[in-house]
Amino acid sequence: MQIPLCVDICYGRILFIGFIMRNVFLLLFLVLFPIMFFIRAPAISHFAFAPDVLESMPEQPLYGSQTVILKTADELNLHSLYFSVKNTTLTTAGKVVLYLHGNAGHLFDRVAAAHDLREQGINVLLIDYRGFGLSEGHISEAGFYLDVEAALTWLKGPGGYKAKDIIVLGRSIGSVAAMKLAVDEDISAVILISPIANASAMAKAMGLGWLSPFAYSALDNIARAKKLQKPLLVVHGDKDKMVPQQQGLAVFNSAAVAKHKKQFISVAGANHHNVRLVAGEKYWPWLMGFIRQHSL
Repeated sequence: MQIPLCVDICYGRILFIGFIMRNVFLLLFLVLFPIMFFIRAPAISHFAFAPDVLESMPEQPLYGSQTVILKTADELNLHSLYFSVKNTTLTTAGKVVLYLHGNAGHLFDRVAAAHDLREQGINVLLIDYRGFGLSEGHISEAGFYLDVEAALTWLKGPGGYKAKDIIVLGRSIGSVAAMKLAVDEDISAVILISPIANASAMAKAMGLGWLSPFAYSALDNIARAKKLQKPLLVVHGDKDKMVPQQQGLAVFNSAAVAKHKKQFISVAGANHHNVRLVAGEKYWPWLMGFIRQHSL
């Protein structure tokens, strides 16, 4: 049976249009993928970090802390505060917590928390990342890691601490740098407060799911947790909408460290910003109990 000429022409047009569409999509992929790859790091830095720059030190109580200027590997000066224990007879007086705060603001917003932690009988180094507060530079994921390495270098050098005496505490996005140190460096233990899973999970939580494919390896706590061998404590509010508790659970469940060396605490009724407030008098004993169990 002979195919009518009009059908043959229409079929040919369909094939031609299909050929054009495939090549258009291929061309768009070849053009857009390199562009997205090139802007990936700046885009992640833009959406992930919210630094607050200061021109001078604000007038507020510093609770007898000492200013320490950290020098990064790329020659930036970072501002930090060191809180030293007054009662040196305490069992934890020779230990130190490297406090890596969460997003937005600066370290002066966390001075009271660092002071309260010091009052539990342990030293604290509270740092501001590049671009935050009085620290120099502009924040990026790569720079973020250089900043915490500078803090660790100070602790093991001028600070006089040994690896077994250093506990890293990371809150929210600070958990990412804390996990990197815990996996890559020689420290005692790691505490994560309301940790993120990775940039992809955060993009979805922020309603930016379309960005998640381009965030495949950024800020990846899950990947690092699979290599973690240090004792781990995760504390997360069950009403956290900014960083849903499922992310903290995913980090905890992925941690390769032995089960008896990791602990998850769910704070009932707490959101992303009030975990310590809602936990109340139980909060610091949770942290100090973990530290005494795994670093003494």
